[in-house]
Amino acid sequence: MGAPVDCVHSPSSPKIDQTITQRLFPLPTREANLTRPNPWAKLVGDCIGRPLAKSAIEGRPPGEMYAHQRYDEFLPTVYSQTVQAGARPNSGVRDGMQMHRYAVGEFGPGGLYHNTAGAPGFDGTTAGVKIQLHPKMPVQQPNSVWTFDGTLPPKLLMARVGEPILFRHYNGLPIDVSANNGFGLHLVTTHEHNGHNPAESDGYTAAYFYPGQFYDYRWPMQLAGYDSINIAATDPRAGYPDGNGGVHKVRGDWRETMSTHWFHDHTIDFTAQNVYKGNAAMMNYYSAVDRGREGFQCNYENPNNANLCLPSGTGLDWGNRDYDMNLLIADKAWDAKGQLYFNIFNTDGFLGDQMTVNWSWKPYVDVRARRYRLRLLNGSVSRYFKIAVVTEKGDRVPFHMIANDGNIMEHAVAFPNSASQDLPTQAIAERYDIIIDFSRYAPGTKIYFVNLLEHRDGAGPKDEVSLKDVLSGKYKGDPAVGKFLEFRVQPYSGKDLSMNPADYVEGKKKMIPRPEIPQAEIAKARRRTFEFGRSSGTDEEPWTIKTDGGKGFSTDEHRVSAAPEVGAVEVWR
Repeated sequence: MGAPVDCVHSPSSPKIDQTITQRLFPLPTREANLTRPNPWAKLVGDCIGRPLAKSAIEGRPPGEMYAHQRYDEFLPTVYSQTVQAGARPNSGVRDGMQMHRYAVGEFGPGGLYHNTAGAPGFDGTTAGVKIQLHPKMPVQQPNSVWTFDGTLPPKLLMARVGEPILFRHYNGLPIDVSANNGFGLHLVTTHEHNGHNPAESDGYTAAYFYPGQFYDYRWPMQLAGYDSINIAATDPRAGYPDGNGGVHKVRGDWRETMSTHWFHDHTIDFTAQNVYKGNAAMMNYYSAVDRGREGFQCNYENPNNANLCLPSGTGLDWGNRDYDMNLLIADKAWDAKGQLYFNIFNTDGFLGDQMTVNWSWKPYVDVRARRYRLRLLNGSVSRYFKIAVVTEKGDRVPFHMIANDGNIMEHAVAFPNSASQDLPTQAIAERYDIIIDFSRYAPGTKIYFVNLLEHRDGAGPKDEVSLKDVLSGKYKGDPAVGKFLEFRVQPYSGKDLSMNPADYVEGKKKMIPRPEIPQAEIAKARRRTFEFGRSSGTDEEPWTIKTDGGKGFSTDEHRVSAAPEVGAVEVWR
């Protein structure tokens, strides 16, 4: 990766684009690559006022401790590389990397999503897209937002279960630690949230790397039970789409197939600031069960077929996103100049006063009058959500929840229901996958997401506000309570070939059956209790964790509070 011109900027756009598009070089190694120096070493030395005693191109800690485990067994077969960098206009460098190539389905000419910015000049390209929270708001300065490639739209990593990935993450942030517009640290350690990944590739909080370096994360992408269940890889439900209408079968327990993930910074003491500043992206797992292709060998036609045919599209063998949307929802704040703002002195948890979706404030999106899968990520750093889905008149819109926190559920859950009219409270980092059937509504209808959960501070939510008070304008409290996303229903002339989630509610078909643990085994399982609070904390380290009623401890990366044994059953609360 080419060096920047000074201590306070990321590399130039051409240098970043060259890094993104170049062949993987140097090739990944089992142990950290120490044979080459950090290419920014001289500039770093100039910026800090002394030459570096040593440097390396890879920021992964050296030696066997951080060597990739079972490397030859899970040798990466695909790779992705990105540069964490300051905000810049998108050059369109990734246009050709999109699976749809802006030529298929709703992403093709005439489709709802062929134009990427809702303005002339953006047909089939992201070139020219700037980082703005709204078209009428100021462009974000390079050191206000630090994100993947330094650009928007938000990035999405599309992966296949059982296909190992090499994720090379370059740190292209400013060398000067103060060049951050008031918040964020120029270190990176990347955590693939909920992934079954080895420790050296899990984004350990102290395994951060510096400007000019990269870190090779090797994500095996294997199913749980790889060494003990379906070891002959004969189960057709355990596998990933091969790109030719088939399934490449893999080892492991197909009931552990995952779906919606995300990855983000994990740097000790700076995770909130860095995630808020832009180090967060979503990741979709595709599999025999969740192929991303509807109308093809569907489970609803034949229970022996693995493909659930969730709303997606039909143009590609896998990974269609015509009717499958990722929504990264997060509260933000900005200063008087419209630049992203964060209060670093708020140790209760910072709250933004405005809601954004995919880095847009009060956005709308066109949808066809048919079923859609919506993948909702709470990408905030302190705020919880309680989301209602309503019409312009305030009537609640029926929908089904089909997955949470990366796992497809056994049964779809219909909302509204007797227990709740709206989605469950959604905590930070949680993902909810829901299906809404927009065919219930005439073209021209507007549907809204509404946040009902009030906060007074970042220590936790206060109250759920009534939908009636929010929509009438009676409620005047937390400004992040209210409508934050609008769907505009458009005509649909095609045939919806996706599954009907009503056929998979409790008492009907199962999506992914869950194993039943005998009550006798649960009764004798080991219990552990973890209590997060402020007991025994100090002003510098106020937050503590108590284990099994013991003393409250602040962070210590060397402490082991629980070490479950393989095959054991434990109950945690």
